[in-house]
Amino acid sequence: MDISGISASAVKIAVCTKNVSDPSSSPLTHGYGSGFFVKRKQKTYLITNFHVVYGIDHITGCDLRQNTACDIDLLELYFYKYIKDNEVQRDIIRLDLSVDKSRIKTYSKSKELIVNNNKMKLPEVDIVAIDVTNELTNCRVLYIEDYVNDHAMSASIGIDSRICVVGFPFGDKDSTGLPIFKYSFIASEPNIDQIDPYFYIDTNSVHGMSGGLVFYKEKLNIVNLTFDHKATVKYESKLVGVYAGRCSNEENDITSHLGRVWRYELIDNVIDGTQYKKTKSSITSKFVYNIVKETDDVENGILAFSPIKDDDVFP
Repeated sequence: MDISGISASAVKIAVCTKNVSDPSSSPLTHGYGSGFFVKRKQKTYLITNFHVVYGIDHITGCDLRQNTACDIDLLELYFYKYIKDNEVQRDIIRLDLSVDKSRIKTYSKSKELIVNNNKMKLPEVDIVAIDVTNELTNCRVLYIEDYVNDHAMSASIGIDSRICVVGFPFGDKDSTGLPIFKYSFIASEPNIDQIDPYFYIDTNSVHGMSGGLVFYKEKLNIVNLTFDHKATVKYESKLVGVYAGRCSNEENDITSHLGRVWRYELIDNVIDGTQYKKTKSSITSKFVYNIVKETDDVENGILAFSPIKDDDVFP
């Protein structure tokens, strides 16, 4: 049984605190989020939202976890290991953030908020990168960027483009170990930043999706016929950003059906400690995969999840 490489690279995050009254018992879980792994300079980083880890609303500074904000000291990560008897087996690792908080990288520039008459400084970008290299030494790690092909043709993204958020909305009710793919439409000009470098999507997501990967897929007008009478239809996808949840949880609020997507290139800014610079075309990262179809029965497709070679794109 095959599954999508995008599914296999998604990470479910349980946000926990140690049970001080009974250290031998399981940690207390306060919420769930989503994330994914990237590799930079031989180090593996978990990418998710600042508010997932710290429980602080990035816009308002409000406590999202009823007096547990900033006290989170454990993250439990659930991610794909292999399939056995048609069931997904997962690795589960526990990150003790109380040991070394310096490995949690946040955006270098901060903003100041007044919350309950108290001044609070928060990073301007709702993305964190956590160094998990040591914990994953003996684990099978799938990186979404293993599917990136920087020489692929440029897909065109506009305000009517259909994009997909990949995450875990079910929390502790998750039964398969695989994420949900929630399709949405881009609701603001994707290459025009809002107050900060994010754009809006029209969505009705729920808790647990925050921190998930957002990607865009486009069918290319290229069909290559092979000697065994198969046609390869090319698709191009772009890693668009990191989902940060709905703008409001109040159903009567018009913004409750709008979500924020932070630009994908901000990940490198967070890891390197650099400032975001607007480029001519912000949404640039991409990966390509094939759908192989029998010419006699073009309705039945078989996904090939390994990245294609450059000469497959440009013969």
